[in-house]
Amino acid sequence: MRALFAGVLAVAVSAGRADGQSGTISYASSVSLDVEMPGELAEVPEVLEAWGSAPFLLHFTPSQSLMVRGEWKRGSGVAPARFRATGTNVSALGRALEAWFAVAPSILSQAYVGEQESSGVKLLTVSSRTRFRITEAVVPVAWTITEQHGEHLGYKVTRAVGEAADHRVEAWFAPDIPVSFGPALYGGLPGMILALSVNERVTTYTATEVVLAAVEDGLIRVPEEGEAISSEEYRSYLSSAIPQMISTFRDMTRRYAEVECMVGRRDNILVQCKRVRGDSSR
Repeated sequence: MRALFAGVLAVAVSAGRADGQSGTISYASSVSLDVEMPGELAEVPEVLEAWGSAPFLLHFTPSQSLMVRGEWKRGSGVAPARFRATGTNVSALGRALEAWFAVAPSILSQAYVGEQESSGVKLLTVSSRTRFRITEAVVPVAWTITEQHGEHLGYKVTRAVGEAADHRVEAWFAPDIPVSFGPALYGGLPGMILALSVNERVTTYTATEVVLAAVEDGLIRVPEEGEAISSEEYRSYLSSAIPQMISTFRDMTRRYAEVECMVGRRDNILVQCKRVRGDSSR
């Protein structure tokens, strides 16, 4: 089998309903950033990748599913990246953040697929104070099911590849779990997706545990938190929010002789720039 599942820890598979149509699947996610950084920012992609990864639980029945982000410590095991806030560095930081916000799984808090399997709702947590709820269709993928087969967590899986509107997708799905769901509003295959790769592993979701059993009543429900916006409004928000942040950092460099930036602070702050202590104003 291809290297898609390389490095996944072996975990137990719990038996549940014989028809395999209800249960909970645990996923690990990852993000890979292909952005060029100046020397001082060499560690920034690694930090952002660590902060972009998160665990998820996907609860499902034959008619609906809900994926929720699990509890985890952001950026565990990766030290924050520190660098001087020069014009070149701040511009590079902006490019890295734009790439990160476009693909980071950790921004996704919940993803719900309704009974018609065409309607979806996702809850995005952009910051501790900013959450958006977006209603949109399940990701439309033109799937091609291949003749490649393998095994994952004790299940026989089949490889499928597909094209969405602006990205490529690879999935390994399990026909023995006969529901057409998957992580992050992906689905549409004759079996549960146990591993998903978007744009050649820029973003991945890989199942680490499968528990087939009846799902608690009321556990799967439409997300109601966050500000309701459209996908277009969310893209517009990001296209203005990140430049505004970078503009604020640039203003600091004009006011002070020395400004240091940090990506991946321990107190759950992704990016912060501040005047270096002892610096005198220009």
